[in-house]
Amino acid sequence: MAGTKTVLNAMSKQNLEWACIFHSIEFKERETKAVLVEKLLPTVSDEKSLDAFYPYMSDEEIGILKHYLTHKEFAGIWDDAKLRIFESIGFMCRKGDDIIISDVLANYIQKPHYSLEQKRRQFDLIIRYFTACSNLYGIFPYDLAIDYYCKYEHKRLKKRDILDIINIIYAKFLPFEPEDEFIVNAEVYLVDDDFCEELFDEQANKPYAILPKSELLNYLDKDYVPKNKYYRQMSTFLSLTCGISKIEADDIAFELSHMARAQVDTDMVFELLDDFDICFSDQLQLNSFFAAYQNLCNNTRLWHNCGHTPNELREKMLREK
Repeated sequence: MAGTKTVLNAMSKQNLEWACIFHSIEFKERETKAVLVEKLLPTVSDEKSLDAFYPYMSDEEIGILKHYLTHKEFAGIWDDAKLRIFESIGFMCRKGDDIIISDVLANYIQKPHYSLEQKRRQFDLIIRYFTACSNLYGIFPYDLAIDYYCKYEHKRLKKRDILDIINIIYAKFLPFEPEDEFIVNAEVYLVDDDFCEELFDEQANKPYAILPKSELLNYLDKDYVPKNKYYRQMSTFLSLTCGISKIEADDIAFELSHMARAQVDTDMVFELLDDFDICFSDQLQLNSFFAAYQNLCNNTRLWHNCGHTPNELREKMLREK
């Protein structure tokens, strides 16, 4: 632990500026670190300033901080990423391999805050909707997740609360990132430099698939695959045709579902079959396999279709003509 001024002085100018923005403290771009520190000092020296932030802390973040304060050791880079939000608001900083936590944050985090727990649970639930939407759509307007939350949880959010949530999302370590008025799944950025823009273009003018609550929240798991009749048909075909166990057939159907979602080329499908030592006795069996795979593809929810399956989107467009 360290004094608040010590923590602020150890922070970068960029993080000091971000902390000013978070706390609604006005500053000029050319102001020195020393000036920014003095502007922030009264706010981040007051434990009550953390009351506005506590509702946005996850159980994991609180647990990591408490562990660090108790054991006087730091677990590593993964936890470091989870804690970066505290650096962004002026209560913690990194110095080499060490982390310096202000005594204000250390004292606050070890006290119960019963009156704020309900808001913290609410934020956790909202983030669940954002996470599910990011896995289902890849890219989506943030108000879609808010609408889902308000509809399915029978809640209302004020505009100020929504802005606070988006500001917090900018600073937290989450599986998605804000991009103007949109939320982008972090894996979109991992494909290649142009994929994000390509996905925006492909989604343009397409309606978003609106799912029931139970189905939507299945997508909290980024690897979720709906085991619909087309999935079961593929698994059954592989088991009966190739003489493999139902468990192995299900494993292959699972991998094929991910390939359908990623829209991989045929060569990668053949590579998967080779990996599992799957071969077909004649052209008829091969054709039957690809017919089953095409059905799987046509009934898989895709990012570039705004969460619709190709069949759903095709039928929707035909109805609207």
